[in-house]
Order: sequence, then structure tokens, then C-alpha cells
Amino acid sequence: MTTGETTQAANGREDMAPGGGRPPAAGPLSPEVEDHLLARAESLAQAFAGEKQPTVTGLRNLLEAAIEAQSFNVLVAFVKYQIGRDVLPLDTGRKLLDRLEEMRGLAKRRETPGGELQLARYLLAFLYRAFVYEHRLREQRGRERAEGDGDDR
Repeated sequence: MTTGETTQAANGREDMAPGGGRPPAAGPLSPEVEDHLLARAESLAQAFAGEKQPTVTGLRNLLEAAIEAQSFNVLVAFVKYQIGRDVLPLDTGRKLLDRLEEMRGLAKRRETPGGELQLARYLLAFLYRAFVYEHRLREQRGRERAEGDGDDR
């Protein structure tokens, strides 16, 4: 597969599974925008990783909801719903909502109709991947601490 190609799922839409594929783009992201989204996603992942919630599965479900959302407002409403259900922690959930609103502004500056949903999808895809990494690091550190505590006895 060459750069820019995507795989097709059985239903004909592009493969946007959390572990593979990428959200379809209205246009390619500039390196600056991509760097901006990655930095925002990594910052959110670090904030989320310190919380009890969400779980990896919870963030994967959020990404899948973003992929399926028909509009940006539907996605924002879903995030608020997840915060209300305590699936997403209140403080970091608010940070996520702030970042989503930032995507709306970025799309307007890029003059990309409907681009806010596309940017939000990229942000959430990057967030999911960064969160999985942060989650794994924290698990490893916890195991190392536990092993270290066992050696002191």
C-alpha cells in the first residue's frame, strides 16, 4: 500500500479502526497542524493516564463514536454525555471539550467546511494512541515499583 491509500472495510467505508487506518481527510494536514494535534493529544493522554478513568476501552469507544458521528456537535454532545456518566473524568473531560472547541476554531481558520469534525477525529485518534502508550508506561512503572518493594524484604 502506498502513502495516502486506505483500506476499505466490508461496508465500503475507510478502515478507521483505532489500531490502524486513519480518518478520511478533507485535505491533507499540514505538518504544522499535525504537530499541533499530536502535542495536544499527548498532553491530554498524560492528563487522562493519571486518572482512574477512562480505560483504554473507554477511549477506543470515544474514538469510534467520533468516527461514526455525523457532525461535530453530535461528537461534542457525546463527550458531554460520557462526562455526565462519569466515563470520562470531569477535569480532563473539560480539557478534551476545550481541545475540541479549539479544533472548531482551527477549521474555521483553515476555511475547511466540516473540517472541525475531521480535525476532532484526528485529535482523538492521536489521543487514543498516546493514551495507550502512557497507560503502558504507568503499568510498567507500577510493576517495577512492586518488584523493588519485594526486594527490600
